[in-house]
Amino acid sequence: SNTCATKTDGTLWCWGQNENGQLGTDDNYNRLTPTQIPGSNWNLISAGNLHTCATKTDNTLWCWGYNGSGPLGTGNSINRSTPTQISGTTWDTITTGSSHTCATKTDHTLWCWGNNDYGQLGNGNFDNRKSPNQINGTDWETVNAGNSHTCATKTDHTLWCWGNNEGGRLGIGDTNNRST
Repeated sequence: SNTCATKTDGTLWCWGQNENGQLGTDDNYNRLTPTQIPGSNWNLISAGNLHTCATKTDNTLWCWGYNGSGPLGTGNSINRSTPTQISGTTWDTITTGSSHTCATKTDHTLWCWGNNDYGQLGNGNFDNRKSPNQINGTDWETVNAGNSHTCATKTDHTLWCWGNNEGGRLGIGDTNNRST
């Protein structure tokens, strides 16, 4: 429902729907054109369904928007209409799903949090997490969150997927959901 982008000068711009503060503009007004978000040195950005997360060049992680099941990683379910820093300073990549978030750190660990109805957090259960939750392993390279599933690659170039497997979206030959 919204779009965000970074410019080469490190500025961040968002536009579209903003009913939950997912644009980071400290209000709930929709924007028809790109609007600059406060801060500088923005690096990677990922806009989920109702929340947004981004990294800065100093490897900090920031999230804002809807937080009902904890996809902002702040440890609570309070919505945020401005970028809010998540604990840690070694974040590398970020991806937002419909209502969950996953990220890698520079030490190749993988972390996921938020809604876990289908096991999309990859932690072996179906409990929501309101703070970053580490997934087993220290050899994760990239991660991509879908609507209610997640796929990631490891440093050995293998692909791993978990969560909602409706229609076979995990690519493992069946339609059973996976929580790991």
